[in-house]
Amino acid sequence: MLLFCVRHGESEANVRRVFPDESNPPALTQKGVEQIKEIANELQKLEVQVVYCSPALRTKLSAQLITQTVNAPLFIDERLKEVDLGRLAGKSHAEVRTLDPYWYEEYFNKENKYGIEKFASIMKRAHSLVEEVHKKGYEKVVFVTHLEIIRALVAVSLNQEAPWIRRIRINTGSITIFEKKENELRLKALNWLPLREYLDYSRS
Repeated sequence: MLLFCVRHGESEANVRRVFPDESNPPALTQKGVEQIKEIANELQKLEVQVVYCSPALRTKLSAQLITQTVNAPLFIDERLKEVDLGRLAGKSHAEVRTLDPYWYEEYFNKENKYGIEKFASIMKRAHSLVEEVHKKGYEKVVFVTHLEIIRALVAVSLNQEAPWIRRIRINTGSITIFEKKENELRLKALNWLPLREYLDYSRS
């Protein structure tokens, strides 16, 4: 099974550089819509059989744009949902870094200062969906999800659970590709973007 993990298109929270608050969910920006349309055109060439997405607004909007193009059924699954950021939800990146530049360590230790979901839990729930979908016999599957969920699957494929995983860049509107074979999840491509997006990023 080939698994194409799409990070949702750019959202209002990405532009404002805040941790998303799912009680007031951010929508896609116009740039985010265009990113996903371009990704959908690439996926259309691959005969995708099914699309799964997170229940968040920005992922559902992204997934709907993709399914309109690839003509595949869409299922919403809680295991692809955004990370529970606890008391950090809604706060700006700058504010959190100023108060605690090592806030993210709570993903990997036993502290409960902010109430952040543990990375091991993220890995477990994301991987459980991969296993379930693989058993259904699909050959080409799309997950439309979030940054940390994709990083968690990268961690599963590398058999790693360490803070350096968070240094991996996963852009909005990118594709990370895995191959599922029996009990093994292999990373095939990381943070793929259309060439134009790479060129635009190199100028920024």
